[in-house]
Amino acid sequence: MANFTQQGSQLILSTLLEGGTIAANNTWIGLATAVISNTTTLATVTECSGGSYTRKNVTSANWSETTGVASMASVVTWGTGVVITAATYWFLCDQASGTAGNLICYGALSTSRTLTTADTLTEQITSLSIS
Repeated sequence: MANFTQQGSQLILSTLLEGGTIAANNTWIGLATAVISNTTTLATVTECSGGSYTRKNVTSANWSETTGVASMASVVTWGTGVVITAATYWFLCDQASGTAGNLICYGALSTSRTLTTADTLTEQITSLSIS
């Protein structure tokens, strides 16, 4: 299950009520090694690092929506050569890297994942809903 952060909720309200914009092709999924809450920001998230880890771009083509529930149509893969230590959460944000921007939503991985250079990790958001 996905949860919206305060930043994500404010971004949605700004877009709907004040004419702000959310660029559908400018969203990225990242991995974190510590608990994420609704007050976590990109400046405070404990993001995975090391090896060739990067956030993965998820474009509008990656998403489908049915009756208020958005799901990723395809999986996101961190491939071989990436070293990840104890990833426990995924997050969606509007920046390819760095701490500026908005951490929009997040969710817990089904199990903590540690990757060595020979491993791959795939993640798919399947039930992002607004309630």
